[in-house]
Amino acid sequence: MLNSQFPYNQLSKLQHISLEIGPALQNACKMSWNALYHLNGYIDAFPPAALKTDMLLLQIADTRHSFELENYPISFTRLFEAYSSENALNDPKPELIFNFLAYYRLQSKIDINTLRPLYDFALKKQEIFRDKKEITVKSYNTNLTLYTAPNQYAVIRNLRDELDFLFRNPLEIDELLQMCLCHFQIRALAPFNHFNQHTARTYSNLWVKSQQLNFNFLPISGPILKSKETYQLMMREITNSENYEAWCLYLLEMMREAATNMLKTLKEIQSMKKNTLDIMAKYTSYQLPSDELLPIIFSKPYIKPKYLIEGLDCHRQTAYAYLNHLVRAGILIEKKSGREKLYLHKQLFDVLSN
Repeated sequence: MLNSQFPYNQLSKLQHISLEIGPALQNACKMSWNALYHLNGYIDAFPPAALKTDMLLLQIADTRHSFELENYPISFTRLFEAYSSENALNDPKPELIFNFLAYYRLQSKIDINTLRPLYDFALKKQEIFRDKKEITVKSYNTNLTLYTAPNQYAVIRNLRDELDFLFRNPLEIDELLQMCLCHFQIRALAPFNHFNQHTARTYSNLWVKSQQLNFNFLPISGPILKSKETYQLMMREITNSENYEAWCLYLLEMMREAATNMLKTLKEIQSMKKNTLDIMAKYTSYQLPSDELLPIIFSKPYIKPKYLIEGLDCHRQTAYAYLNHLVRAGILIEKKSGREKLYLHKQLFDVLSN
């Protein structure tokens, strides 16, 4: 029986795990693949430029959820305001998120070094791999330790090397199941000094990216955040019982829900764009260049005149005239960010922060 207060140095290698793939697991895999391919087919009809912007906004929102799972919260208002405002907000979290996403976009392969946690951006040249530092998984409700990762360097090194090997040489099981097991193993092994759970979620998203679908990430942190206590409790339950089927069923459901939620959100944004075009045509007393304005006001939840000046190649006075008409039409809300004036697209903000 695992004592959660002591390091679990008997953690099994993934190659030695016996995973019984019964009807329930087969059906869960099928449903997850169906959700991924359904999302893939729908996205195929999107204009590429608009899709790229929409997905980036969704990814920023989901990375914020991942930070909250690490007990490193940031509000959506602060995050998206920082995405547009040039004012210093005295908060390192937005910069860390944006640096991570910039790094993520450059990655095309999965290995243990690619998965280095984002704290490495702030602490340059510091050892990223863990030696004897104890890493724990705690309950969100009680803050009690549920699981303590191995602390013997030989164990950490061997399991880390095995993970790296399996990234290149998959097990003879469904790719989704391997992804589930590797996600669990990264959390259980905790090979890094910080952000190991975020690293596990990053791995699952890099796996999605490796599938070369029409989307390069999946907002998996959102569904996990809603069931975050289960996400933590299963660490102790699975290491005690070695019932990896239960873990795979859980994570496959998170993947299916993430794909479903992403499709729903993209449809909402698409519908919102059509409604906004109608509003600009019917309820503004000024002839607005609607088709050119639309991608600009949907590029970020907080808009500033600079975006219109650059995007429309217009004068500053013209940009302010357009923005004032959009405010009067109820599309944007004027806000202050320090000395800077921003315009909040409230509907878009609400969809992203839902």
